[in-house]
Amino acid sequence: MLLDDGTRRPATNEEKSGASSLPNGAVFFTAGDMQSAGMGREKGEGAASWFKVQFEGREYTPTMQSRWKTNEDGMRRLKASSRIIGQRTALRYLRRIDDFAAYAINNMWSDVGGASNKSYVVETAPRIVERCILMTTDPGDLVLDPTCGSGTTAHVAENWGRRWITIDTSRVALTLARARLMGAKFDYYHLADSAAGAEEESKLTGKLPAQGPFANDIRHGFVYRRTPHITLKSITNNAEIDVIWDRYQEALADRLGDLNALLSTNWDYWQVPREASKSWPSKAVEAHSTWWELRRARQKGH
Repeated sequence: MLLDDGTRRPATNEEKSGASSLPNGAVFFTAGDMQSAGMGREKGEGAASWFKVQFEGREYTPTMQSRWKTNEDGMRRLKASSRIIGQRTALRYLRRIDDFAAYAINNMWSDVGGASNKSYVVETAPRIVERCILMTTDPGDLVLDPTCGSGTTAHVAENWGRRWITIDTSRVALTLARARLMGAKFDYYHLADSAAGAEEESKLTGKLPAQGPFANDIRHGFVYRRTPHITLKSITNNAEIDVIWDRYQEALADRLGDLNALLSTNWDYWQVPREASKSWPSKAVEAHSTWWELRRARQKGH
């Protein structure tokens, strides 16, 4: 588990199962590869992106058959953003579970089942119908369901901006579907082909809004929320990390120097304990607290 100050600790069984909540700002992570084989490219000492890396008191090099996935500037930014895991013989890339919240829909739907709290004897889970509609239609398309049932298809189609026709021979089914649709709340979308949609798109992208002309045509789709996609490359190319690091580095070094002087230690940043000892003098406790506050602020990019 990655904590809000950039340090890591194992997650408890309760945290893994969801029985207890994670600490504020904490997130799960996994270790990714930091080396690239790069077929046909020169490797080994002297080749591009083949260099020694000092990290938490150890020295790492790629294997002779590979190279790092970034250059020395990029490696420095990965260190500064707490995105490197030092193992016994290798460096690994720290990949947060929230780096990319989207996932591709494939043909393995093992995460869905039947509908819960059924209102009709034959009812499909909305998530299954939603996937089918999103995979096969665009906004404004017409969806036909000749077996209405409780109206799941109509409900999902309405929520995703599709027109729909649904049919059933049972008055019970039609009554249930009508009540479900009339009493439901649906998401609101801005049309991409509209003045309001252009304004929303501008807010999301930071670019000037399109000036039209607009036809309010639903076939052009909607303005959707964006999911950030954070990659190793996007971190290594982010020069803002250098600015944030420089802003805090002097103050952090001073507080660490104070702490070492007060405790007669020689700690580096990765050796500073998270909790102050009860036997420490008050000035050391204060320096320790300030150091961690600065580190958390740097990690958050404030």
